[in-house]
Amino acid sequence: MWEREAVLEATGRLLDSAGEGRGGTLLVVGEAGLGKTSILDHARRLAAGRARVGAGRGDPMESALPFGLFSQALGMLDGPDLRGGSGIPAATPGATFYQVLRWIEAQGPVPILLALDDLHWADEDSLALLSSLCRRIGDRAVAVMGTLRPWPPRAREVASALVGGGCAEMERLRPLSDDAALELLAVHGGGRQREAVLAQALTLCNGNCLLLEQVARSLRRGEELPEPSDTSRPWISDELLLARFATLPEPAVRLARAASAFGVRFRTRPVAEVARMDEGDLDSALEALSRSGLVRASNGGALEFVHPLFCQALYEDTAAPVRARLHARAVSVLAAQGLEAEAAEHAIRADLVGDPAAIAVLESAGRAALRSGALQTAVHHLRAALDFSGERPSPALLAVLAEALLAGGRPAEAIEVGERLLANHGLAPAERAATLRLLGHAHWAAGATDRADRHLGESAALAERAGLLPAAVEV
Repeated sequence: MWEREAVLEATGRLLDSAGEGRGGTLLVVGEAGLGKTSILDHARRLAAGRARVGAGRGDPMESALPFGLFSQALGMLDGPDLRGGSGIPAATPGATFYQVLRWIEAQGPVPILLALDDLHWADEDSLALLSSLCRRIGDRAVAVMGTLRPWPPRAREVASALVGGGCAEMERLRPLSDDAALELLAVHGGGRQREAVLAQALTLCNGNCLLLEQVARSLRRGEELPEPSDTSRPWISDELLLARFATLPEPAVRLARAASAFGVRFRTRPVAEVARMDEGDLDSALEALSRSGLVRASNGGALEFVHPLFCQALYEDTAAPVRARLHARAVSVLAAQGLEAEAAEHAIRADLVGDPAAIAVLESAGRAALRSGALQTAVHHLRAALDFSGERPSPALLAVLAEALLAGGRPAEAIEVGERLLANHGLAPAERAATLRLLGHAHWAAGATDRADRHLGESAALAERAGLLPAAVEV
């Protein structure tokens, strides 16, 4: 890890403090390929024997799984199962946070390291949990270390707020200097190279560690380097990354393309179904990909690309209509296995507007997220289901979306959806009474107490007239 002394020293300080019972957070920010994951791996090795380690990694196709990032990390520590909910109603937004905080308090003096990679792909609920947790671990033996790219911006905004509030330190990774890049090439490039070749390598990579490693590999094998072709992205050279796939047999490339639609981590069986591969081709494809060093084993029997940039380059190299078809097939495959939460993001990327099966998947995933207390994820899925439904969404979808918005502290949006639902003259008395009750709660949360009283009174009166005595008593 060339020119990374500052972040390595900060990592050591973080773990030392946790060992002394003082919690802290270190956030490492840098563009793709600058060594963020390597630094996090170094922290995990450094913590071995000193702390219990829970690791989680964000993924673009898991960015809407409820508490996906924290579920991975806490699962390694036998912590609470956030996917199953806290047992507290979702209308209590802080329920999951307090569940995790109580678990941390019960762990005793042994330090804990939460190593969270690729926060820029984390789900909104994990980011909210991260923000709350990092503000309250100062007197606990917990070290939180996270990595993120500057874009998408949501994780960076959370990180900046934590740093600005004195709750975290931040280290920014820069591209390697030419001297360090030349040293890396000298060590890994298989011997002395001509100056023209080295100059070409520096132009291609512009200090990006991952790309320098790919160039060094090509030089060791005596391969020609591609000419720089995209001056607007001088150090994200897709040619260097895609060249690794060029020599693979067709079944391996087909499997890898399908896998790239699933994200960095993937399970073989659903990917093979989406790629429509028979057993013989699947075996040869897996053999070729494994030998190429482009994929490796991951947790739970899954596989993963060795670096997100390989996945990203292959995905972006796939034509948009083909990507959409891959995502559409993934919806069917995953939904058939009861994996609606995973299928939901594929439905969105396939843009399956008006598709009843896609709408059902999104609504089911949203309801599951709401039950688990992942309120932002619930709204994300349910909003998508509403958008896909066009002008005639079901009353049940509108009702659960309004409930999620209100539970998530967005009463104005809940009122808008509730009023749309109330305009449906075909609502049964029980549905209308429930909608009026929800609108009453939403207006109360928004500070409009007169409107709240009116709606709640109408709800109680309607429930009583319809013989819905339990509902009337509840109101």
